[in-house]
Amino acid sequence: MPAQDNYGEEMDTQSNFEKLEAPMKPDDSDTTDDEDTISTTAQGSLFERFINEISHLRWRVLLLSCLCMFGQYFMFDFPGSFGTGPGNTIQASFEAQGKEYTQEMNNALYSAYSYPNVVLAFFGGVLFDKYLGLRRGVLLFSALVAAGAILFYVAVVSTNYPLLVTSRVIFGMGAESLNVAQNTMTARWFGQSTISLAFGMIIAFSRGGSSLNFLISPPLAKSSGVEAATLLGTVFCVLSALFGIMLVVVDKRATDRGIVPPESKDS
Repeated sequence: MPAQDNYGEEMDTQSNFEKLEAPMKPDDSDTTDDEDTISTTAQGSLFERFINEISHLRWRVLLLSCLCMFGQYFMFDFPGSFGTGPGNTIQASFEAQGKEYTQEMNNALYSAYSYPNVVLAFFGGVLFDKYLGLRRGVLLFSALVAAGAILFYVAVVSTNYPLLVTSRVIFGMGAESLNVAQNTMTARWFGQSTISLAFGMIIAFSRGGSSLNFLISPPLAKSSGVEAATLLGTVFCVLSALFGIMLVVVDKRATDRGIVPPESKDS
């Protein structure tokens, strides 16, 4: 009988070892809780990264850069949005004063904008790099855009077609060179990982300005006259010039503090 007792004790000991060595099955509720915690942590981390990213100075610079260009994008297609046709248009204003204004004359305003830039935009980079510098260029060409917009308004009010053409020439000389400056400024502030996003935002902003013109200007011209519609675009261009001044100030301070490298003319 002692042998049987020993055998029984051995069997009980082996059974206990098997219970200890058996793997424990995970609790499904615990696994779900862990996954929810990880997901919440990841979402919180992404949100924090987004907040930290947009708080960087370069995104504020990009916003100022887009606002600096908004006026020209809004006003560029004025001849297309309320230049000709029935109702309150530039053509109707001229004809009310007994002056000629045809579709060909309206289209010529686009040519007046483009012709100077066949040459000037080509040398815009040289002007910025060797002579003007980026910041002086932003100030100069923002002022030209504002001056062209003001002259365009005066020409519409006075129904003076030669002045309309002159205003579009000045407006175009400033606008396209300002585009060059904006691209250069963006490249200074954004690295390879984010520069494509920055340029994409610039394009979206420009198309938004053009679309807003066609949404707002014709109804405004219809209800309040072409003078009011032109004045709105002029105000936008003057505000854009002020944003250009702010952009230059921010860029200068950032350069002095070593946040961005000096522009090529100063190096």
